[in-house]
Amino acid sequence: MKNLRERLLDLPAPEPDRVMPATFYAEQGFGEKEAVGLIEQWMDLELEEEEEEVTDAALMHAWSILAYFGGKEGREFIIEELRVACRVDDEFFMVRFADLMIAAGPEVVPELIAELKEARDHEAILLEFASALTEFARQGIERDAALGAQVEVLRGDPSHRLLKGLIIAGLIELKQDRYLPEIRQAFEQNLVDVSINGDLEDVEIALGARAERSSPAPNWVELEAELAKEALVQRLGPLPQEGDDAGIIRYFLGLYGGPPSVKGLAEFDGLMLGTILAPEMVPPSRWLPSIWDPENLAHDPAWRDAEEAQLFLDAVQNWHNGIIRRLDEGNYVPPIEPRSDPRVPTEEEVEWGRGILSSIMSWHSSLTDRSEGHQALMACAFHLIQPGDDTPREELIQVNHVVRAAHMLRDALQSGGDFPSSAAGSGGYGYSTAETYEREAPKIGRNDPCPCGSGLKYKRCCMN
Repeated sequence: MKNLRERLLDLPAPEPDRVMPATFYAEQGFGEKEAVGLIEQWMDLELEEEEEEVTDAALMHAWSILAYFGGKEGREFIIEELRVACRVDDEFFMVRFADLMIAAGPEVVPELIAELKEARDHEAILLEFASALTEFARQGIERDAALGAQVEVLRGDPSHRLLKGLIIAGLIELKQDRYLPEIRQAFEQNLVDVSINGDLEDVEIALGARAERSSPAPNWVELEAELAKEALVQRLGPLPQEGDDAGIIRYFLGLYGGPPSVKGLAEFDGLMLGTILAPEMVPPSRWLPSIWDPENLAHDPAWRDAEEAQLFLDAVQNWHNGIIRRLDEGNYVPPIEPRSDPRVPTEEEVEWGRGILSSIMSWHSSLTDRSEGHQALMACAFHLIQPGDDTPREELIQVNHVVRAAHMLRDALQSGGDFPSSAAGSGGYGYSTAETYEREAPKIGRNDPCPCGSGLKYKRCCMN
């Protein structure tokens, strides 16, 4: 009797860009039992080890079976798959998400609405939720609920300008002029990316509320850059006063940070910690640019004036020196709030661990003699971010484990001794060291093993 993996691989390839009907899978003997099996066995199916064409077909079939027969658990599984796909820019899954949601049926609409309203995800994920709801409205399924939820987002987080622009694009396509009051308010509050549909005048023309523009159309890309910066400055509020190092660092990371930049104070602290624990001094000319773009060390923010740049540099240097002092005194702790659930790492903890790894990886691969202490610290930081699949939840690594490894490494570096081999061999806490990190590497495919040594596929490793 064939197992679930073999049955999926034996199915014929689905038609391009189309989810096969539920009857197709029912005729092949797939139903609720197989959907439950997929969820339970997903990490062991190893579908991605086949040749690409077979892999893609099997994955598409698996997702479709979950959508049709998996119920609420299957829908939740697909939504989590979307989060993974967006983190690693897996377009193969992302372009099919809306169709999979349609296959899941109207029951998923309230779940998508709840996800969109919560706005706890990055904008790329929210865009997919909104696109799926627009597809339901396009097909006349739960139209009022699907559109109404998106209109509510127009009054939401001012940082999601692109999301609001694309929501308005959907309303234009569906000729929803009844939502003009909400659209006008969003434009008046400077919440919308004008490079998507133009400004309010263009949107009113598209919805039949205006015959022509009353002013010449500007360069929308240039105008959006100006409006987005204005909105960002307003959202950040006043510049913190000199002496508030944490506030100053957060402010400028928010003002000048881009996709490759350090995201917040926790990640910045981890980056500084890893730099300080280097076996030889890493000059500021090397680590300062990595705050903004670790791959482009010539990058520098477009500071408004020299005083602004100096204020940031002074705060960074104070923070850097403060970590050194606290490490020497043995009382270093990261700027992280305690966990509400002791078993689940917080987003701040994950960002802090990423900062450590990013810093150490930037110089670690060039060492001829790789320190066991640095290997152990990297392993601790990595397992804080991505525990092993077989790690009991009650034994998940804690921030204080990583801090302890950092203190031990600092002591070893200062004394000229070596990191305890018993700690280095297991990361000090029962985890093996990660010895395969390399900074310079070709682009990794979504089905390839992650180079961090986690044992997970690249698309499933949180280091992405």
